[in-house]
Amino acid sequence: MYLSAAEYEALASLPAATIGKTRHGLGDLVVDVFHGPLAGLLLAEAEFYAEADCTSFQPPPSVVAEVTGDARFRGGRLAVCTPADVAAAALVDYGVELSR
Repeated sequence: MYLSAAEYEALASLPAATIGKTRHGLGDLVVDVFHGPLAGLLLAEAEFYAEADCTSFQPPPSVVAEVTGDARFRGGRLAVCTPADVAAAALVDYGVELSR
């Protein structure tokens, strides 16, 4: 949804959980690089307009998990979780090893 400057200011003044990320275009994907407490988390998203494009899509080898149906990776949930929540409750389920 696109907002005018006045609409943004009105919404930004309301109390809310926030999340910081930068979105980058990368071929067929957009990649969200998270800031703040979730720094280090990257999520890629692909959008398709035809079923054939969706079924033929092959993610790059660097993609480690498909999380489309996992509510723990939706923006509203990520805005209120901690890094420990992501590591313990979500990444472990996908066999991802965290490097620190």
